[in-house]
Amino acid sequence: MTTDDDGERLMISTGSISQVQELLASISAAVLRDGELSSTEMPYIAPEVLAGRTADARSDIFTIGALIYEMATGMPPFGGRALPELLGAMLGGTPRDPRELQAEVTASGAACILKCLDKDPAARFASSGELRAAWRIAACC
Repeated sequence: MTTDDDGERLMISTGSISQVQELLASISAAVLRDGELSSTEMPYIAPEVLAGRTADARSDIFTIGALIYEMATGMPPFGGRALPELLGAMLGGTPRDPRELQAEVTASGAACILKCLDKDPAARFASSGELRAAWRIAACC
């Protein structure tokens, strides 16, 4: 995690300095641009945002969880051949346990990822700091 004048930002990779903040900004721009999203952007949008409810930091936690899931497994957490299938999976489905797709993912790591992807924002980590603390514990076990 780094902190600047705008607040905390999660660093995905210290080598390439990829920042989730930039992805979230591009997704937000797509949502604001006539509300159109492509199927490549859709798996990273929190269900409450797709349903038109208010987004908050926990919506960003969902996006981070979707990115981590895909980085760990090589697949997005929700699939579908067509946009309606993808939306149905995101709004009503549950992602597979990451350990089913990648045996090297630890139980505690999988639990962290799946908590980020919970449909209920109240069940997700409340902040990036809370996620960071849980991930540090998961990474050491």
